[in-house]
Amino acid sequence: LRTLCFYAGDGTTMSKVSKEGGPCPEFCHQPGAKPWRCAFAPGRLREGMAAAGGDTHNELVVSSSEWVHELPATVAAFFATPHQKTGQEEVRRLHRAYLREYQLTP
Repeated sequence: LRTLCFYAGDGTTMSKVSKEGGPCPEFCHQPGAKPWRCAFAPGRLREGMAAAGGDTHNELVVSSSEWVHELPATVAAFFATPHQKTGQEEVRRLHRAYLREYQLTP
């Protein structure tokens, strides 16, 4: 899958649109970039991971059209964290529905 950008923290990508129409409007290596809202360009993942620091989540933004085209192979796992509002049983239900949808059950 083609990587569009990487955010070292919460990129709030649902509300971001660049001039080109994508979710990566500001790259951290550009002059004047704001470190709390910029994204790391493809090829700068190591730099972005170092900036993340390991104590927060981060976001790797990939091409959504490629993601959908490659389903079901693009989904590796279903999981729920202990602090998640959606319970384990709901995640299991969604997993079963996914397996049925893509005819992955025996």
